[in-house]
Amino acid sequence: MNQQKVGAIITAAGKRNSDRMFEPLKELGNISVVKRLVVTLQCAGVEPIVVITGHQAEEVERHLSDYGVVFLRNERYEETHMFESAKIGCSYLEGKCDRILFTKVDVPFFTTETVNRLLEQKGGIISPVYEGKTGHPICINSVFIPQILSYDGEGGMKGFLRSMQQERVWIEVKDEGVLYSSEQSSNSQALLEVHNKQIFHSHLTISLAKENIFFDKRAKMLLLMIEDTHSVRGACKRMAMSYSKAWNVLNTMEQELGFPVVERQHGGKAGGKTYLSEQGRRFLNQYLNFENSIKQFAKQRFEEIFSNPLQLHEVLDSQNQCSQ
Repeated sequence: MNQQKVGAIITAAGKRNSDRMFEPLKELGNISVVKRLVVTLQCAGVEPIVVITGHQAEEVERHLSDYGVVFLRNERYEETHMFESAKIGCSYLEGKCDRILFTKVDVPFFTTETVNRLLEQKGGIISPVYEGKTGHPICINSVFIPQILSYDGEGGMKGFLRSMQQERVWIEVKDEGVLYSSEQSSNSQALLEVHNKQIFHSHLTISLAKENIFFDKRAKMLLLMIEDTHSVRGACKRMAMSYSKAWNVLNTMEQELGFPVVERQHGGKAGGKTYLSEQGRRFLNQYLNFENSIKQFAKQRFEEIFSNPLQLHEVLDSQNQCSQ
């Protein structure tokens, strides 16, 4: 996969007056639609993942609070279309990514392999095609974000894409999931079985500790969001963490590290701001480098060990022999 920074937008604002079951929380297999999407994107190394919420926002955010995603709300979800949610996500990711993947929440069965195919393809706006029909996700070069944000023509995202025909590339994929809506029932079991096989992955939790654990993925996310918003309260909104919990995490972190992680700036009608201290920023970057190196090593070893079911049996047999 290429080394460009790739982010994703999942539009999950919904509609209050819809008669359908609210799609993000609907279960497919043993996990929800939105968790299935997040895991698929994470398996492809996509980060950050932005989830746009609206209807039942708090429920969706709590549901995903431990998955390391960024929450942004479409406060006008009842009176706007999906394209407005897409714009909210694009505005946030502008300047943070080289490319973005866009998908609706109700298309949960596309595979990690399809995501990788899109990212390997050169082009401005790349769409997957299955049996002549265009699907999701859509891969968009970030240079087009300003045009998305300024587009006010008809048709929302479809209208925007039609206006950019000269920049578009279509790639044929052997993945029915790019078309499949979670509302459909035909062939869902077969797609579920395929999808569950391809999201088999290693799941690492990398924590730092002295006498006790004081830094983990939630603490990492908190520092990233403080750096982004310059506000502890704003950071909490973007990661579904309580304000009191955030300060407990920060105070424990500073006590264990022995230096201030954040600095507070008081005053002004708009209120004070909170920034990462120089030491806090250096510490965060060290952790990110450490986390990235561990994940790369784990991914390589996972692929080596689990690439063949027979190899897996051999590893388990050798472990059993050693324990006897």
